[in-house]
Amino acid sequence: MNKYLAIIILIIALAGFNFFTSSAEAANFFVVPPVLATGQETTIILGINTENQNINAVELNLKFSNDDFLIKNINDGNSIINFWVERPKFSNEQGEVSFSGIIAGGYSDKDGGLIKIDLIANREGEKEFSVQNAKVLLNDGQGTEAKLTANSLKLSVVGAVEPSMDTKPLIIKDNDSPESFLPQVAQDPNVFDGKYFLVFTAQDKNSGIDHYEIKEKRVFEILGLKIGVAKWIEVESPYILKDQKLKRYIYVKAIDRAGNERIETLLPQTPAVWYEKYLIWSILIIIVIIVLYISRILWKR
Repeated sequence: MNKYLAIIILIIALAGFNFFTSSAEAANFFVVPPVLATGQETTIILGINTENQNINAVELNLKFSNDDFLIKNINDGNSIINFWVERPKFSNEQGEVSFSGIIAGGYSDKDGGLIKIDLIANREGEKEFSVQNAKVLLNDGQGTEAKLTANSLKLSVVGAVEPSMDTKPLIIKDNDSPESFLPQVAQDPNVFDGKYFLVFTAQDKNSGIDHYEIKEKRVFEILGLKIGVAKWIEVESPYILKDQKLKRYIYVKAIDRAGNERIETLLPQTPAVWYEKYLIWSILIIIVIIVLYISRILWKR
């Protein structure tokens, strides 16, 4: 995870955060609800209590027995984390959940939701998610580790409860696009061999972000009409830019799990100078040749 931590510290420096810290008890993770019923798909919230520490980065790896739980999905919608360095992922075969990310602006409250986990409990009894690797950074611009108590997350699993005949499953409709976001071009000699890369993250309060797509497009403007061709490709943040000269338009598309989209655009940081606009000059030369040819024909007549 050294690469991820280097990027976290870089993004904090780029954002120019100036925050303070205070002495406090150790932060800790929690799950809600703490009681589950066997055989029923339930959504639990994994959160953090900062104990009044001002934090801005979280890295966490959880282990569980696949005899106890079957994870169906992880949703990062409405998370206090708004920049995912490593998007939440899980493996039922390995019994593992992991993620890391940044909380831009910091967080210092007691009920910060990190991710939602849709799972099915298989067996009754006292079960747990074991915290194997966890790290929380203070919001001080230095990447200082916060005080953290990384206890295992206890869950009680009881026998299945018969659902009421009047109970209907809650269906959440998501017709809203992800929230507006700002991709940023960054460069650091210790990351990606000093190449320019793009960092970005979007928030979706309903279904959560599914994936991102990007295209780098060289655009030529002729008589007010912008011309350029490029294909969308699926990517993750951070993304190494193909155009290391930063002369292309960059389009980043965030798609949520309901299929809604949000597209943000970055203008070229080093626009092409006049003699590099080959297409424009080619078209102008062709026009001049056509005009001269027509003029010659008319003159002969």
